[in-house]
Amino acid sequence: MKWRLAAAITGAASALAVTGLAIAQSSWVTVTHADVQICRPIFKEAHRLEQELLLDQIDQGCARGASTYDADFCGATRDFLKATRAMDDVDWFMLGNETCSDSSAYPCFGPSVYNQPRTGRDAQRAIAQFREEASQQAKVTADMDFVDAAAEGDRCISQAWVATYDAAAGGAAGKLQANNQTPPASSGGKSSGGNKQPRGGAKSPEAPAPAPSSPSGRGVSVAAQADVDACIDGKSTQQKCASLLDRLQPGDPAYVDVALSLMAGEIDAGRPVAAIGYGDIIASQRSGADAELVRCTVRVLAKWDLNAGLMSCNAAGVEDDTRVMELRGQIHLLAGRWSEGWKDFDAAYNAAGEMQPLFLRGLSAAALGRTRDAQRDMDEAEENAPGTTKAFADLGYSLAAVKTGKPLAPPEAFGPGGSGTPADPAAPAPSAPPAPAPPAAAARVGVVKFAPDAPRGQVAPLTAGRVTECDAALRAIESESQGWKGTPEEIALRSGMIQRTLFAGRCAGHAQAASLFADGERTIAISAASAASAFTDAADTTPAQIDCVEPMIPTDPRNTTGTTALRNSCNFAVYVAYCNVSPAKGSWAEMFSCTMRSALALDVIPASGATPAVFGREVQHFACRKPAMPVLTYVAGKGLDGFCK
Repeated sequence: MKWRLAAAITGAASALAVTGLAIAQSSWVTVTHADVQICRPIFKEAHRLEQELLLDQIDQGCARGASTYDADFCGATRDFLKATRAMDDVDWFMLGNETCSDSSAYPCFGPSVYNQPRTGRDAQRAIAQFREEASQQAKVTADMDFVDAAAEGDRCISQAWVATYDAAAGGAAGKLQANNQTPPASSGGKSSGGNKQPRGGAKSPEAPAPAPSSPSGRGVSVAAQADVDACIDGKSTQQKCASLLDRLQPGDPAYVDVALSLMAGEIDAGRPVAAIGYGDIIASQRSGADAELVRCTVRVLAKWDLNAGLMSCNAAGVEDDTRVMELRGQIHLLAGRWSEGWKDFDAAYNAAGEMQPLFLRGLSAAALGRTRDAQRDMDEAEENAPGTTKAFADLGYSLAAVKTGKPLAPPEAFGPGGSGTPADPAAPAPSAPPAPAPPAAAARVGVVKFAPDAPRGQVAPLTAGRVTECDAALRAIESESQGWKGTPEEIALRSGMIQRTLFAGRCAGHAQAASLFADGERTIAISAASAASAFTDAADTTPAQIDCVEPMIPTDPRNTTGTTALRNSCNFAVYVAYCNVSPAKGSWAEMFSCTMRSALALDVIPASGATPAVFGREVQHFACRKPAMPVLTYVAGKGLDGFCK
């Protein structure tokens, strides 16, 4: 059952993936930049050998007066060398090359052969070839030239593709579908290169290849593998699986499997926000359309934050993708927009001829009162894929449900505005209603009074209004982050910092605060190392910080929050980072200690507004005019030092 959830995330398939019922053909999976980061050392060596090849060609053929001299060739080769030197190793290999011949010194390589959609026997042959290729360890040795090294890069891509395919199709089941046998073992030795389609034909293997390892060089231990299996099989607790995920690295083979298991557990437990948190961790390992499709998919699976899910599907930018059509149709169906849903399901069915969108098209027709069309579509889907009707009914997509004429999801499942009205991607994120005037006690219920160095303890539950405000703030973060500048790692780091600040601060009384705080911590841990070394373009930065933010104590007459706070006197919104100097051990303030790496609090303060903050004895803060955000380090004796980006 869990592997069908993996299929939904990896291939961005429909919500039916959680049922454990195979209704449609599985989509051909693709590998992205995030999937092949583990291949960076291989790509780096291949990139170096490519540049050596180009230099040799220039040395041998570009001496003026030589019989082989060709000015156009030499100029083009020099320009090509300059361009390739400027490229990141992973970007270069993923760009690939597909114009070559068997006799060429410049080989074909790259992801296109793996990402090319295939069906039927062609797919079976390709999968078997990729498995054979992936069974050998990818390694560039000193005796290899560029042709050999490029083939090793392809081999590493094949390993990433097989891992992605197994996650989507289910390990053993996928192997049987591919070639009805276990993958061959490895012989090691020099690669045969090869420019045929599929590329990289491997020699007959003799010994099993080692399991892929994480970027840290650590594979999954035998003990850890047992824990992974228990999580995937549903034989472990959410707490143990969350602890296991904390110990894994994003590149570990089991990382996504454990995150998927945690996501499924949160969905089963009726905690959609926490489920989305785990789904978005998986999305952070992908980029572009793949990441947006995952974000949309997890929201359909959780039936929550659906306006943001619709925005992600639209942002994927692949209008003719059947996955986008079907996911978007399901959101329309949940919202009671029957006509819009019918159009998306009709387009998806006509494009691929699969049974899931056909059944859902029938369900939409039933909601529209077109009984004959509805019965025909639903009967055909059930006939060709027995069990379809029950599987969808178990998910809440039933004939009885749509005949009530009501949306299949409540208004709060759609985010700000509710009622299923899609958010306008071009419009600013809705803001929370203005806080009531002080000093009404009801306005402060649930706000944690962060007295200097007060010990952490149980927080009183928030009122319903404050819970709604916190949920809206979380959705606003997710929406705004799609427009932030910077690398994916920087964006993930900032998002995690704001989420952690929110649920350790003014939203600490939220019923899911501990889980959401942990999600923020996990996102920070995943992205901090890469974000810290990310390249920053000076054109995107300014050294000036905003000086209109000041700390306020609870007794300050301007402070209406009921606790320590930061006040923004500017007539524009700001992003502010802060940390506590020498906080008492075990206190609230210690959560944002200046001396802890990546422990800064990060928040947004509206124009001429204030936000509760977690202060100790002494606080350091740094603010930037929104949308610029702080990029900081803490220097003892000096304070927060950095710039706005």
